[in-house]
Parts: sequence; structure tokens; C-alpha cells
Amino acid sequence: MKTREGTTRDDDAADDARAATETEETENAARAVKRDDAVTPDRGLGQRRALSAETRSRPFVPLKGEVLHVAWYREYDDTGKFTREEGLAYRECIEKLMSHYTMPVEEVRETLDGIERGWSDVTLSLGEGFNLRMQRHNEFETLTLNGPGNMKEALDSPMPEWQRLLPREWTCEIPGKVFLINHAVFRQLSSAPKSEVPTLKESSSIRRAFGTFEDFAPRIKSTYEDEDEDSLLEWDSGTLIGCGIGDGSRLFVNYELDDFGAMKTLVVVPPGESVFIRAGRQLQRFLQLEQYRLLLLQRLPSAKSRFPLLAGLNERYEALASQLRRSKATARGHKTQQEFVTQITELEQAVTQLLTRTQLTALTTQAYTDIINLRLAEAGFTRLGYEIRFLPTFVKKRIDPAVNTIKTVAEQARILSDALERTTALVQASVEVRLQRINERIAQYGLLFTVASVCVSLLAGIQPNGSLHGLFVLFKAKFFALVGFCSQLLASAP
Repeated sequence: MKTREGTTRDDDAADDARAATETEETENAARAVKRDDAVTPDRGLGQRRALSAETRSRPFVPLKGEVLHVAWYREYDDTGKFTREEGLAYRECIEKLMSHYTMPVEEVRETLDGIERGWSDVTLSLGEGFNLRMQRHNEFETLTLNGPGNMKEALDSPMPEWQRLLPREWTCEIPGKVFLINHAVFRQLSSAPKSEVPTLKESSSIRRAFGTFEDFAPRIKSTYEDEDEDSLLEWDSGTLIGCGIGDGSRLFVNYELDDFGAMKTLVVVPPGESVFIRAGRQLQRFLQLEQYRLLLLQRLPSAKSRFPLLAGLNERYEALASQLRRSKATARGHKTQQEFVTQITELEQAVTQLLTRTQLTALTTQAYTDIINLRLAEAGFTRLGYEIRFLPTFVKKRIDPAVNTIKTVAEQARILSDALERTTALVQASVEVRLQRINERIAQYGLLFTVASVCVSLLAGIQPNGSLHGLFVLFKAKFFALVGFCSQLLASAP
């Protein structure tokens, strides 16, 4: 009985093993069929993914109640390539910035590794409600600190010091030259404004928030001691710069830098989460506008410095052209034209180098101008009455002359280059004509020399000891025989 039971158990185990084997084979066959049915990706998949990633790059990051935006020039590689030294310097700066907050470095080590490798867009939490966003461009880098702030403060409360957001002397250790520091603060009203145009009291509150009202008040009062406060506020409000940014929100800017080189921005928003989000987007457009405005204006001094250089090159060209005109009226003109070609070529090289620089500056300036115009068109800023200076008009007031100056320098360099090119072509054509005439004379002299050489050779050959003497004697005999035959024919003629 025990033997039968053992045999039965062995049979059951064998059946289970066969069933497991069949199941495994079935699963393997199914996976094989699935692999066979899988579609092989085409060769353009990688490119499509890269283009999709580029399309979705640099997304909007919601802002909070306080923003500090810093931008600086890249100085490691003129070609725009990201170097290892630059990555290490950025990582060191970010680690020092994180030590100012509560986020441990170990928790974001992967992101720091990406910064060192050259990630172009990085968002990083700093703790205590703060975060940063670092973006890399070809010419510059930006870092945006974003914190909760205190949006419920009164409108006329002074803006907090922005230095508390950064470690001591952190901006001095950035691997580049800082050209923009913008400290922005949001202030939320208890209710929506009744009018699109701020009142004089609201304008004075904004002035006090910027900390500039007290600077003007004593001087105005000393001049107009008998004027009331409303007149004082009316005079003061004309110096405000701002605009409406939609949904009742307003943006005000103080372009006068503080002692540490930072400008201030105040964004006043009515209640509402969606209104605040849109105001944050508008603030980001304004920050981008400021970046490219300063990048554009930075090219203005270098463009102005090229005016004396252009004038000097133009004087050299006029002097050379005058000498060239005088030389054509003299007998020595053709002898000195080759020297003029050399001098004009040297001058043309200097002008070409200047033209290349001015044209590149003009092209980048035009690109930045297009970006500024695009951001202004996207933002759709509105005027806050005529007592407050309209932000787009204020910005364009200085951008347009700068752009015209830069384009003027490039155009003058192009005109001088074209004139030099035409003069060089004329001189070279004159030299070529002269060379052609010389070659023709040489050819004529060569022909005469060849004829004379042939005649001399014939005379030498028909001499008694010459190689052609026998031929000459035969030719002479035949010639006289022919002459005699012709004479006989003429004599026998009737």
C-alpha cells in the first residue's frame, strides 16, 4: 500500500513538472512572438525626440512673493562652448548658495552633477520655500531666486534688502561679469482696484516702497514751501515708470540702482490665484526684456568708439585717392600704380576687419531688438494714465537711438569697404591695361628680333663655308635659269 501511494505521489510530481515546463515554454513562445511583432523604430526617432525636448525646454516656473534675478556674462570660452572649468566654478557657486539655505547638498547631488556637466536649464529647491532656476545661454547665464516673501504687507512698506537672499560677496565670486540684478516683490491688494489708473496716493505709496519718495520730498518742499501735499505728490508721480500687465495687476520699476547695483521692481496684484500666476508670467517677460535691453546697450559704447577709427580710415582713403588722381596726370603715374594697389590693399584689410566686427554687432543687436519687440508684443502692457511713464515707451526711448547708432557704424564701414573695393578694382584694371600694353610691345619687339635673327642666320648660312651654301648655289642657278627662260619667252612673243 505504501508503495502504491509513493508511486502515485511520484506520478503527480512528474505531471506538475511537465505542466510547469509547458507553461514556461508557452510564455517564452509568447515573448518571442511579441518581440517579432514589435516595430523597429526608424532612424529619425532620436531627432524627433531631440526636437520635442527643445520645444518643451525652458518651461514657465510659477513665481512666489519675492524674486531675485541675476544675469552675468560668460567669460570662459569665446566660442560659446561649455568647459569643465566653467562647470566646476558654477557648481562651487551653487554649493555655496545652498549653504546659505537649509537644503543639504547630498540630496541634490545629481542636479549638481548636471550643472557641472553643463545642463542648460536647472531648477533646484533650496528649502524654506525658496528655489532657484539657472539657465545657460551662449553669451550669458541667469539665476533666478524665488521665495515666498510677504505679499500681505502694506503697499507703502519699504522693499526688503535683497542682499539677505545671497551669501556674503556671492556676486563677486560668480564666474563672470554681472550685468543685471533685479529684485522684484509682489504686493497683493485686499480688493480689486476701482480704477485702472493709480491715484496720487497710490503712486506715493509705491514711491515709499521703493525708498525714493523721501529723496525727492525735501528738495521739492524747499522749492515749493507753500504747495500742498497733493501738488507734491503730483510732481513726484511723474518720475514713476510702470504699466498694466492684465487683470488689474500693475508693474512698477525703479531704474535707479541702489548702492550695490540692483534695480527694483514692484508688482501689485489684486486677489486671485490665476491673477497672480499671470502676473508672474508677465514679470518673467519683463526680466527677459531687461536682459536683452542691457545686452543691446552694452554694445553701444564699443560702437561709439569705432567712430574715430572710421574717421581715420576714411581720411587715409581720401588721401590715397587724391594721390592716385594726381599720379594719373603725370608721366610717373603708371610706375606708381602698383604701389597704390599695395597701399589700398592694406587699407582694405583694416576696413574689412572693422566691417566684420561692426556687422556682427549689428546682427546680434537686430536679434536682441526682435526679441525685445516680441516680448513687448506678447506682454501687451497697457498705460497707467499719463502721470506715470509708460514702461515700453521708456525702454524704447533709449533702445532705438542705440540701435540706430550701431547700425550707422556698420553702414559707414560697409560704404567705406565698397568704395575701397571699387578703387582697388579700378587701379588693378589700370595696372592690367598697362601690363597688357607692355606685353604687346614686348611681343612686337620679339617679332622684330625673330625676323632679324632669321635674316642673320640665312646670311651666315649662305656663306661659302656655311651649311646652306650648296642650297643657295642651287637656288641661284635655278633662279637665273628661270629668268633666262622667261626672257626667251618674252623675246619670241609676236
